[in-house]
Amino acid sequence: MTLLVVALGALAGGSSRAAGDCLEPLRANAGWSCHGELENGKRVDYCLEHTNRFGADPASRFFKLIQTGAYPASCSCQARGEIPGAAFGEDETFLCLYRDTDAVVSGRITKRRIAGQTFSAAYNLRTTFSCQPDPACDVPPVLDPDLPARTGFVDVLPHAVLVVDVTGGGDVDIGGLPGCGGYTSEAPNVVFNVEPGPPGQLEITMTTGGGEHPEHPVLLVVTPSGATHCVDYNSVHPLERGSYSAWVASPTAGHAFEIGVLGAYRVE
Repeated sequence: MTLLVVALGALAGGSSRAAGDCLEPLRANAGWSCHGELENGKRVDYCLEHTNRFGADPASRFFKLIQTGAYPASCSCQARGEIPGAAFGEDETFLCLYRDTDAVVSGRITKRRIAGQTFSAAYNLRTTFSCQPDPACDVPPVLDPDLPARTGFVDVLPHAVLVVDVTGGGDVDIGGLPGCGGYTSEAPNVVFNVEPGPPGQLEITMTTGGGEHPEHPVLLVVTPSGATHCVDYNSVHPLERGSYSAWVASPTAGHAFEIGVLGAYRVE
């Protein structure tokens, strides 16, 4: 990732008043055309797009933005005043965290403009930016571990071995992730949840009932701490408390196929 692209990760903010809080303009305009100015004098242009929202309460909900790259961010509108005061949740300001670039974004969002600044701790670089609604700006979708798993959410207990049948493949290109390739769905195929227990490992494996699968699928796992792993068959992880999201990717975009995914809690 170049310094230029990281600065791009800057995102969001605005002027004048918007109806409701910062999420309302994003609901009305999914795509935004943005221009950023780095403090080193460089200029960048990029697209920004609103995707998924989680929760209804302004105090606890969050939403996702994706910028050209494609880099996802988790964002929230700030709340002013005290619950249940009239000003609570009516704030135009927002905050975002880009985990991939270790960048924090703050700004204001209105119907006609997003404006603010971003700071990338990884590059010690600050960027100011401004965005305007633009239906032509379309950012490719990315994986979203926060979406409900397509097949379900499974608790894995010590010594347990669970096999889940999933539908692999999809339209999301994972070629930009380290060591990954192929196409899968935005939402995980299955999520394995691990609670505190005896020390050990979580083993996640694709199972085809013997022999090679004709699609040559790829198994992608995102751990509770956010680490991403792509393997051809078997993925083994030191135990962390939380959720392991798993996707199965096909080499062909838009192609779907059935396959089993095994989750096993191996105690040391």
